[in-house]
Amino acid sequence: MKNEILLKEYADIYQNLIISLNQVNAVASVAQVVLNNFPENLPSDLSVLYNQALSHISQTQKEMEKKEGYEGAEWKIEFPGMEYPAVLPLLLTVLSHITAHPKAEIKFTGIISSQQIVMVLAYLDAFLSETVRIICTLQPLALKTQKTITWEKAIDAGSWEQLIENMIHDYVYEIGWKNISQRIALLSDKFGLLVNVSESDLLFLNENEDIRHLLVHAGGKVTKTYLDKTGNKDLIVGTTIVIDSKQTSELSHISTKVAGLIFRSVLEKYFDTTPENSRITVWDAGSDFR
Repeated sequence: MKNEILLKEYADIYQNLIISLNQVNAVASVAQVVLNNFPENLPSDLSVLYNQALSHISQTQKEMEKKEGYEGAEWKIEFPGMEYPAVLPLLLTVLSHITAHPKAEIKFTGIISSQQIVMVLAYLDAFLSETVRIICTLQPLALKTQKTITWEKAIDAGSWEQLIENMIHDYVYEIGWKNISQRIALLSDKFGLLVNVSESDLLFLNENEDIRHLLVHAGGKVTKTYLDKTGNKDLIVGTTIVIDSKQTSELSHISTKVAGLIFRSVLEKYFDTTPENSRITVWDAGSDFR
């Protein structure tokens, strides 16, 4: 019964991963179309609101300019009786961009691709952690190492089951600091999974994980630490790293493929079944959908 419950839980975790990856890609794809050549491709209803808001801002500015002491004065724009929450971020984007770079074109491609990389790897990261948690819950002996715990922690747990759960939590957190290729290797070396991921795919995942760290911790600006780690000679410290849609598409494809390989191997080794026997669709090929 315990195995059946965990199998259902793990299947749900996997299916939610696939749904999340597809949603990230869908949002990114739609955003690339809608925000390309901004604001020409905005949906008609949003475009109407956007143009009305710009017109209102222009009118407010003209009225302010007529007042004495306009230069340098603080002024406030209100939109009485009009609903603008949907266009407010767009308006702020335009106004801040014009202030900083009045002649430059507004482009959203970089920020969309950046968010896509961060979220794809976040979901893959979570799936790897959940995979280890499920395996250790099925076979707690996998936790058996030379590590020790204090009597205090053992007593505070209150029960054997809670103690094991706490140990699993600590172990999953600890290995979460490893990079993706190291965790995939751990799944093979320690837990005996057959995860045949090519060296080129592992290298690609690690490269994008390094980029993800840049995006999260340095706002996408190249750092000396990044250059020292990657050995990249083409980039300059302080410049913004460039990400294109082909790269994000490939990352999503490889992440989906890797997750499928791991999921299949876990079912075969630890649940003594296959996705086909359990009537679970595994998205581990997908080369035609890139």
